[in-house]
Amino acid sequence: MPNHIDYSQYKTWQFCKWAWYEKYVLGRRKRWPNNMRDDALAIGSMVHAGLENWYKNADFTIPQEVVDKINPTPEALRLCRSLVYGYIQTYPRENWELIRCEQPLRFKLIEGRDGLAKIDMYFYVPEELRVESGVPGYEITLRPGWWIQEYKTKSQSTGFAEWMRSWTTNMQADFQMLALGEQIRKGFVENVDIPNKMPTQVNGLLVNVLDKPSIYVPKRKCPECSEYFNYSAWVPAEEGLFACPYGHKKKLKPLDMEKEQAQPNYFRVIVERTAEQLDVSKYQIAKVVGEMSEMEVWGERCADLPLTRIQALSEDFPPNKEHCMNLGAKWAQECEFFRPHTYGISTLDNIEYEDTEDYVGEVVA
Repeated sequence: MPNHIDYSQYKTWQFCKWAWYEKYVLGRRKRWPNNMRDDALAIGSMVHAGLENWYKNADFTIPQEVVDKINPTPEALRLCRSLVYGYIQTYPRENWELIRCEQPLRFKLIEGRDGLAKIDMYFYVPEELRVESGVPGYEITLRPGWWIQEYKTKSQSTGFAEWMRSWTTNMQADFQMLALGEQIRKGFVENVDIPNKMPTQVNGLLVNVLDKPSIYVPKRKCPECSEYFNYSAWVPAEEGLFACPYGHKKKLKPLDMEKEQAQPNYFRVIVERTAEQLDVSKYQIAKVVGEMSEMEVWGERCADLPLTRIQALSEDFPPNKEHCMNLGAKWAQECEFFRPHTYGISTLDNIEYEDTEDYVGEVVA
């Protein structure tokens, strides 16, 4: 287990303790298929890279090394480019000086385990500042003090009110505010000296939302793989057949007529926390860290037992069966560890899984 806890770990723990154990103790994750990607994580990563390139280099293109690594479908790449360019046209300049934070920041929790959050940009406003929200009737006034600037992509199928409500309990904001606040109180963040006259309170997050349009992406199901692949991922084979990314061949139905494409929307919201709320969140995070440590010790004692036997003994750490299958998602999306946990198969020697990457480069304790 790493010597820190970040929001991803916290969120995974709340989702299912066994998924957390796989990712952060055993260090395993589902291997991405070799075919081109158009999932939400891929789109969010490319949009983030494009905006980062804009603020760093005044270049709104998505870096080619990011595109090569993600391997997006042509439709996904076009969407990301349009989202980045559209955002820059909507908000070409900021009314404040952005300070970049290159490394994840830590905050104290318990002995041997820190909290950690990765913050891309933050800024300070000396007096009240009105900010255009992009949402009719929703006004934003930034109070004097420190703010974190965050970027999120959102599906237009999720309503504005529903999305806003989700941030009332979203612990990502708490992690980021706790981390930045502790560094500011120390008087420096990323070698930026902070004058003593500036208040140390972090007011909240200014979240810049890129509302993804619902784009028609034609897909065809492979009868052998039982998976849907983008039409563009199929390659011509002999005698009028087409091959899926895994080489299975079939005839493809012709494409439907091009459907009307919606346009992306851009807006901003603020997410705030009081000092009292952050104190409560810090206590909750520390409590979860203690439970994680207990499960890690328990796992070491059971390491030589078969997985089915380990699961039977895990009375204190039961799997969250309700999250094994998301029936609300398209084609009933399953948890990445659903199959091995259902059939008692270890992910350590399973070629469908690979070692996880630690984005902070920390040594596993």
